Amino acid sequence: GAFVEIDLQSLLRLLVRLAEEHKNQNESPLSPVELIAAGWPGERIQEHAAKNRLRVALHTLRRLGLNELLATHADGYHLDPRLPVEIAAEPRA
Repeated sequence: GAFVEIDLQSLLRLLVRLAEEHKNQNESPLSPVELIAAGWPGERIQEHAAKNRLRVALHTLRRLGLNELLATHADGYHLDPRLPVEIAAEPRA
């Protein structure tokens, strides 16, 4: 397969989107389309390439420590509902 590079900003946007949905106590999985829109907002990308980017990004998040916390379902992804989530403000530069 082709090499896919995932930038930190995309990973952060995906994680924030998952955390926001979790914080709202919505246990419904986020669809791949929703996560692609969150990770790469406004970017025009072919469907198969977008799904591949998402797959690589989610794999990266799992490798970074979210393996047990990121739940996969037939229709999408969400954080484990038992997980306490706190969304902290972004530090100022």
